[in-house]
Order: sequence, then structure tokens, then C-alpha cells
Amino acid sequence: MKKSPTKLRSAFSLLEISIIFVIVGIVLATIIRSSSIYTDYKINTARSLTSSSDISSIQGLILWLDATAEKSFDSAEREDNTAISTWYDINPTINPNNATQNTAASKPLYVMDAINNLPALKFDGTDDSLRLSSYGTGLSGTPETANNFTIFVVAKPNSADALSTESTSGTAGTGNKKYLLFPEYGVGTYPAISAAGAGIAMGTNGISVYEHSSSYMPPLLVYATTATKPTIVEVDYTNKVPSLYVNGSLVRTTAQGSASYVFPTFNIGGSSSFVSYGYYSGYIAEIIIYNRVLLNDERESVAKYLSKKWGIKLS
Repeated sequence: MKKSPTKLRSAFSLLEISIIFVIVGIVLATIIRSSSIYTDYKINTARSLTSSSDISSIQGLILWLDATAEKSFDSAEREDNTAISTWYDINPTINPNNATQNTAASKPLYVMDAINNLPALKFDGTDDSLRLSSYGTGLSGTPETANNFTIFVVAKPNSADALSTESTSGTAGTGNKKYLLFPEYGVGTYPAISAAGAGIAMGTNGISVYEHSSSYMPPLLVYATTATKPTIVEVDYTNKVPSLYVNGSLVRTTAQGSASYVFPTFNIGGSSSFVSYGYYSGYIAEIIIYNRVLLNDERESVAKYLSKKWGIKLS
């Protein structure tokens, strides 16, 4: 007996559906593989740029945190949206100064595709932070970084900051801030001297430089700008006078504060000791600190490396 056209057509329909499922599966698998291959390519390229850069050959490197380096995180934490307990310093020139967080709720997240298809740490703006140990001390307890240092940060903020008016005194930095790098409380940090920690606040509407000591937390430098894209932030301290570079260009220099000595931050994203002062909201991809002011060609070399690696156009 011949099969009816209806039954025959139904059989073909089921076969066709099965074939479609197989084809869709193959296409999806190819897309996933291609995405994975592209991600691996981007990270490997970034790592190659890191290893061939001048960063460690420039004298005075005291901190190098990089979200793309294989040794930057424990293997178990180097997964998308995983909480980070330690961001390892990859500086090969001195003993590492790792950034850590032991409180589970305050750990930033490792995000694979954060800045131009490369990983970075995501800070929630509520309580996420990491803390460094020490930059060491020189004679009489004076920090080796005192008064003259250079900080580079690659970041992309997610929310606006409460910008203040520039000042060399007061405590404007004690609330509602977005501390990319929270300024360490200088009192007691280096007991032999009167010191203030320097830090950077950053939101989608601007960048500020703060110093922190007893009854002293002023915004020495304030620069209002649109910062909704990944940005290379550079702060140079020359004899206690801060200057700000954005994507390689000098945008602001101001007067020095009143502290006897100024040293760079110990805190990334905020401080658990000063919770109400504010936390950074957004991504941080790389932090580089030198214990001196770089020469122009050195500074430009670092900026070009960060530009090429993170896909950020210099201005």
C-alpha cells in the first residue's frame, strides 16, 4: 500500500526539522568557538605587548597591576564574573606589593570582556576595594615615594562623582566620592614624619586628586570632563605639586597642599576604614606606579603602551 501524501510530507517535515537543529547547533558551536578564539587572541596580544613594553626597564617601578597577565590572579578566580581576593603585582624589579581583599562581599569581580574585549576588575561603588601592603621606607621613615611619584591607571567609570571646588585645605573628600584610588590616611602611616596619602576620585563627569591626613582631605586638583569611555589617567607629583594627564595630554596642574610629605595610595576602589567617604563604580584594568616623576619620553612610552594595549586613542 502506498503511503498517503500527508503522511509522507509529515515524515519529511520531521526530517527537515532535525536537519535544521543540526545546522543551528553547528553554527552556534562555530560562533562560540570563534568568540573563544578571538578572546584568546586579544589576551595573547595584550600579554605580548606587556612583555615587550618598557614598563619594567624604566627606573623606579614600584607597582604594576595588570588584569590581562596570567599571573595576576589565582587560576580559580580567573573566570568571568568571579570575585577576586588577590590582584598580584607583576613588577619584576622588587618584591611584589599585592592587592588583597578578605571580605567576600567587598571583592571586585573579574570580567572577561570589560574594556575593548579585554578583562578588567569591576568595582560596584558600594563596598568593593583592594588594599596594598607597603611601598617601603627610606631614611628616618620617609617613604621612598615621598613628594615625587607618577601614577598611571586605565579605567572606565560607570557613574558620576560629586565634584568639589579645588582647595588646599578642608575635608571635602569625606563623603559621596568615587575613589578610584583612595588616599591613605597619613597619620601614623609613616610615624617619623607628617604625611598625607594621595589618591584619585573618578566618575563619568570628571577626575580629582585628593590628599588625606588629620582633619585634611581637600581636592587639590579637579578636572571636569566627560569620562564615559575607557581612559588613561596619569597623575604626576613633582615636589608635592600634582599634575593630571588624560589619555597622554596634560590637562591640569595646581598648587601643593599643606602636608610635609605626600605618598601614593594603598587602597584601590575605596577604603574599609573610611566606608562613608565613598567607593569607585566601574572598571579598573591596569595600575602602574613609579617612585619618581618620569621624564617626558618615559611618560610618553608608558602612555603609548597603554594606548595600544587597551585600544584607547591618545589625545
